[in-house]
This record gives sequence, structure tokens and C-alpha cells, in this order.
Amino acid sequence: MRSSEERLARPLEWPAHARDPKFVTSVIGLSVIVVVSGFMTAGSALTEGFSAATRYTALFCVLMVLTVVFGFVHRRQSRGDVDVQTVSHGGSAVTRIRYSAQVLGLISALMVALALFCGGGAVEIYLNTDGFPGASIIFGAIGAFCAAFLIALVAGRVQRGALLLSPEGIRQRGWSFESYLPWSSVAGVVAVHHGFPQTLVIGYSNAEWDRRYTTRLFRIDRLPNSPLIEIDTRQFACDPVLLHHLVAFYVDNPAARCELGTEVALARIRARDYQPTKQSG
Repeated sequence: MRSSEERLARPLEWPAHARDPKFVTSVIGLSVIVVVSGFMTAGSALTEGFSAATRYTALFCVLMVLTVVFGFVHRRQSRGDVDVQTVSHGGSAVTRIRYSAQVLGLISALMVALALFCGGGAVEIYLNTDGFPGASIIFGAIGAFCAAFLIALVAGRVQRGALLLSPEGIRQRGWSFESYLPWSSVAGVVAVHHGFPQTLVIGYSNAEWDRRYTTRLFRIDRLPNSPLIEIDTRQFACDPVLLHHLVAFYVDNPAARCELGTEVALARIRARDYQPTKQSG
């Protein structure tokens, strides 16, 4: 019997994952600079009695640290055990593979920090400026925009995404869109690499492709221009190689689709039990 490593070989289209020394060095260096210089500045301002400067310098440091952490988390390819469940969608049981909660959590934290930084700054400028407070209006608008993102998140218009696989088709709930292809409209699956690993489920040109954006303002991911399910593996709480083989297995093996939405599909994912898929075409 083949080992998991043999069955789940990395797609040839994806270069071997290797640690980037420049990226690691830049993350460490930027983190040290932000923490040391930022909090030294905040401490100096506090000593001199400039409490507002202390608050906003500290908030700026938090923003920079969150930015560094987001870059690191979004770049790394494996996020531990796959987040997979059987759930009900439209009255039917489906197998759901979710996006990373860490990524959405960091985006939300960035928006909170930016809303506090800009919104609070707008108030401080307004209260301490004579004449027309132009800067207060600009910072206030940015703060309001960030607050609106949080409202959209609470309302569900922006949410943690997922792939939903059912015997009928494949649905993608992105951060800000929904896209659905029935299996009868799927022509094949390919692995591509555009700076990061992707899996593309390609639909026929006349596919019954159902798609829509869930928000007008915060389209933080985009629908493709043709019938396609674009799986950006960086977004998922799942090893990219496992995710690719999972999707390719059901694209290339119609007889196995009946197990989607059942415990059999969950057990297969956890056991990484996928035979090599046949080449499409």
C-alpha cells in the first residue's frame, strides 16, 4: 500500500516550499524596529506628559505589529489540522472545508486598530485645532470606513469563507462572494502557481455558473471572469497539498461524490486517503 506522502505528492506546478531567509529576516527586523522605536517614543511622550502622543504612538505600533503578523500567517502554507465538518446547506448535508479563522481574525484586528487610530485621531485633532479641521475630516472618514467593515462582518456580508462540497456540486463562499458550479458543469481541475499555490476548478464555457457578491463596499476577494472556482490555498485552514487532492479526487471520481456530506468524506480527509487522480483531458 502506498504511503500518504506518495499518494499526496505535491503538484509539479507548485515549486517546493522552502523558507525564504529574506522574508524571515525582514519580519524579525521590522518587528524589532517597530517595538523598540515605537514604544521608546511612546515612553518618552508619556514622560513629557503628552498622553495623546503616547496613545497614538502605541496604537501605531500595534498596527505595525499586526501587519507583520498578518504577512507571516497569510504566507505560511500549513495551519494545522484541516477544519472540516458536515453541515446543512439549503436543506442538504454538505462537506465544508473552512477558510482560516486566523486570517480573518487578523484582518478584523487590523480594522479595529485602524478605526481606533483614525477615529480617535480625528476627535483629538478636532478638539485641538482652530479653524477648519481638514485633517480631522480625512481621519474621521478613514475611521468610519473601518468601522463599516466591522458592521459588515457582524451582519455576515463579510464572513469567514469555506468550500462546500455536495453530491450536486461545489460551492465557494469567499470573504465577500458566493460562487457555485454543479458537477455537470465542471470540465476539470488544475494546479497553478502565481506566487502562491492555487487549485482551479474549471467550468465549461456554457456552465450553469451561479455567483454573486455579498457586499458592495468590501470586496476583499474577487470573482473570476469566467466559470471557475479559484481556490487560493493561503486562505484555508488546511494543508495546500491535501486540499488540492481532496478537490481533484471528487472532480475526477464522480462515483465517489455520493459520500460528500457524510462521515465517509470526513474520514477520508482525516486519513488523507486519496489515490492518485487521473489526468483530465
